[in-house]
Amino acid sequence: MEQKMKAKWKRCMIHNLLFEVKKPEERCPWCQLDEVVGKLHKASQTNLFDSSGKSGSQLAKEGIERSEAGANAKIPGWSVMALDIIRITATEQEFLISDSCREVGVRLGLPEPHNPSAWGGVMRRAINVGYIEKTEKTIPSTRPVAHRILRPVYRSLIWRRR
Repeated sequence: MEQKMKAKWKRCMIHNLLFEVKKPEERCPWCQLDEVVGKLHKASQTNLFDSSGKSGSQLAKEGIERSEAGANAKIPGWSVMALDIIRITATEQEFLISDSCREVGVRLGLPEPHNPSAWGGVMRRAINVGYIEKTEKTIPSTRPVAHRILRPVYRSLIWRRR
């Protein structure tokens, strides 16, 4: 610590010569600026690590639950209707993504949720109920507004081959 102070003092002495500071106890403008910037940086720096102690998957699950709850608040019973849409889609298609379920829902008159992430919670529920299972494959979204984000591919467990 003492060595750090000496190094800072030496640097300030050099700056004092450069900036022609007359009193050696005054801090040079350069060091004052350095100190202000350091304080601002500490004050504005966001914590890169979540301090709640929750895992990333737990935080993702909570976010999906919030978006699904928001959809149900705006459209009562939306998640029940969406789960039924997934069941219908899973009986007709061996493989599906949330976009294909959404398209079926639109054709059948299911209102769009405000947040498209609401479909994530319903897809998880469909897995728990036994309608679908998640594969390791992904494909780009078919929706233009999704900018080709990769969507997980699900395999139907209730598909009826024709």
